[in-house]
Amino acid sequence: MRTGWQMDKPFDACCRSDTFTGFLEQCLEHLPHGMVSTMYEKFLDKGPPIDYIGRYENLIDDLILALSCAGEEFSEQAIRAMPPENQAYRLPEWRERCRYTPELLERVQEADKRAIERFGYEYWTM
Repeated sequence: MRTGWQMDKPFDACCRSDTFTGFLEQCLEHLPHGMVSTMYEKFLDKGPPIDYIGRYENLIDDLILALSCAGEEFSEQAIRAMPPENQAYRLPEWRERCRYTPELLERVQEADKRAIERFGYEYWTM
């Protein structure tokens, strides 16, 4: 929403909305088995098994752990010194615009329960 919808992209074309709630409703309609679950399975269920997945919530620490486990040479200081990017969700305007009802949250979590359970996330409550 922030940078505009790319109507040549199938996902944007079918799920775009002027509101966050509308976007989630469109996702549920067009991807009833969960937007996140569908996207993750598209990448994770093909090819060799994956033995480590870092989480966005712990991105820096998980990246450092993955690089260490892989035996890569890197500068932990340089990684930790990088300023955050793409944090629009923290802007007051977007925090206000991206609210939804407990009922919609329940529907989204039900649709995406495969991803929630596969990766050990907890269900949210409001």
